[in-house]
Amino acid sequence: LSGDFNYRLLGFLIGAGTLGVFWFGARRCGARAPLLALALYAANPLAVRVGDSMRPYGLGYALTLLALTLIWKFVENPCARSWFWSALAAVLSVQCLYQSAFFLAAFCVAGCAVTLPRRRWKTAAQTAGLGVVAALSLLPHWPNIMKGRDWQGIGFHQVRPAEIGRALAEALNASGPWLVWFWAGLALLAIGTALIFAIRWRAWRMVYFGAALLAAVLFYGLFLEKFGLQQRSWYFLILLAPAALCMDIILAGPAAPRLRLGRAALALLLAASSIPAGSAAVQVRQSNADLIAQVLKENARAGDLILVSPWYYGIALQRYYTNYFDTVPPIAELRIHRYDLMKKQMLAENPIGPLLDQARQTLRSGHVFWVVGDFRFPPPGQPQTLLPPYREDMVMDVAAAWYFSSWMFQF
Repeated sequence: LSGDFNYRLLGFLIGAGTLGVFWFGARRCGARAPLLALALYAANPLAVRVGDSMRPYGLGYALTLLALTLIWKFVENPCARSWFWSALAAVLSVQCLYQSAFFLAAFCVAGCAVTLPRRRWKTAAQTAGLGVVAALSLLPHWPNIMKGRDWQGIGFHQVRPAEIGRALAEALNASGPWLVWFWAGLALLAIGTALIFAIRWRAWRMVYFGAALLAAVLFYGLFLEKFGLQQRSWYFLILLAPAALCMDIILAGPAAPRLRLGRAALALLLAASSIPAGSAAVQVRQSNADLIAQVLKENARAGDLILVSPWYYGIALQRYYTNYFDTVPPIAELRIHRYDLMKKQMLAENPIGPLLDQARQTLRSGHVFWVVGDFRFPPPGQPQTLLPPYREDMVMDVAAAWYFSSWMFQF
């Protein structure tokens, strides 16, 4: 059951299941179909590439969407049964992705924005309790989370709002360079519509989804700024999925036939405009580790040195290539990403010394020195930077990258 086809099938089922959750959420929350949500999110090739991959992202997105829907159904019609299903979705979502906790907090805030003005104190407390239950479910993971702080500093990056904006724009524009403007315009239109309906007609569904949209953007933005990692476009898919559903449900609220027809026409236009980018993206391989492994099996001989650079590429390579190879730096375990072992090598006096000697001996004896992954020569005319053993008081942006570059240039 561990073959590549089975993993691809699992990814496909998770992606299809996410579409089902979009439909479930739209139908249960007053929209006949998630037209805009599918055009904005499901047609985004980044969502397909990341959401269907063998990582917890896709399942986490689906569970977060489910929690958004079920929390609203509880707020709308509170009962023990709906609270249970909401709590179950909340717990499963944070167990799949830690960052889902920030979205659950946003959804609970949105629920309280509906219940508190109506003086439904008990329902407000129960809604807040959903977030508490989800948070408590993370307590068994707390020791591992704290262990992660021991090595998190080697990859810490000072995140600035402009960097967050660039990564977000890259995620939005994955379907086309104009999509960021559609997202921005629809978000403003949805917030304005929700505000008008809330003030004039006390449309509590609009209050919930409008507040959830705003709170999710605010909470997740603060999380990314404090998290200390270089921003990547796929970090924002967990935000785009509930945001697309919130906007779709809000904009489906007005009953005017022309508005509904315009919403459908816009969804078709957005989906059609995404076809070129989507068609190109789905033809790109997710990995070439299997092709590299085949080359090594056919050409590498005893006595050759195979060096994987950087070390984490070895995690994928070992799935297809079972013979021995080394990594930069040497890492004892490659089943998962062991950044704690990376830090251990950074603390060492000369972690790649034996490997450098082995590379020299390989070349002197007439054998082949194979390099798999990223390998660059030092800039011309500049001396190689030999870094001392790492110390916690060093002020370095993404220290792990500096040390890896130093080791690579030595080779």
